[in-house]
This record gives sequence, structure tokens and C-alpha cells, in this order.
Amino acid sequence: MKKVNEFRRLEIVSIIFVSLIVLFFAWTIFSEKSGACAEDAKVCNDGTIVVREGKNCEFAPCPDTEENKNYCTPEQRQVDACIEIYQPVCGYPNKETFSNSCFACMDESVEYWVDGICE
Repeated sequence: MKKVNEFRRLEIVSIIFVSLIVLFFAWTIFSEKSGACAEDAKVCNDGTIVVREGKNCEFAPCPDTEENKNYCTPEQRQVDACIEIYQPVCGYPNKETFSNSCFACMDESVEYWVDGICE
């Protein structure tokens, strides 16, 4: 009778232990997926809408069409200073991210830029 009680106790402890392990792994998996991004959107130059995605919740890139390309003008290249506003753009052809279009056009290697960071 005593051995039956010990076996029953061991069985209950084992079930509790296994249950705790399963709960821990389930919590780990679901807690990683709970980081939802804000549900705002960005309208691209061509009218398409992109939303935030990925681990860092950054806006998806706008489609790379001719309409999205903003070519630097001679006037934009000759500025003495740029405003310090963070509106990242990707400068081409080198695919370099700049804090805004003014800084992109100050760089002689940039022919045009598109909204957003480079990928």
C-alpha cells in the first residue's frame, strides 16, 4: 500500500512538472509574437498604401516606380544647410539612407531618392 502511494505521488509530481514545461514553452512562443505594430499607414507617391511590418515595425518600402523617384535639382544641391528633421530617404544609385531629402541631395553621388530607409 505504501509503494502504491509513493508511485501515485511520483506520478502526480511528474504530471505537474511536464505541465509546467509545456506552459513555459507555450508562453515563450506566444510572447514573441505579441509585439504588434501600430496600425497606421503611409501613402506612397503613386497612391499605394504601405503598413508597418517586421520586428522593428518600420514601414514597408514603397514600390520602386518612376513616379516614386525624386530627382535632385541644382537648387537642392546648392543649399548651405539642411533642416534637422528625420524623414528618412534612400539615395540612389548607391542605396544609402539619409535622414531627409535635403541631406541626400547635398551628396553629389545621389541622382534621386525615394521615401523610406534603404533595404
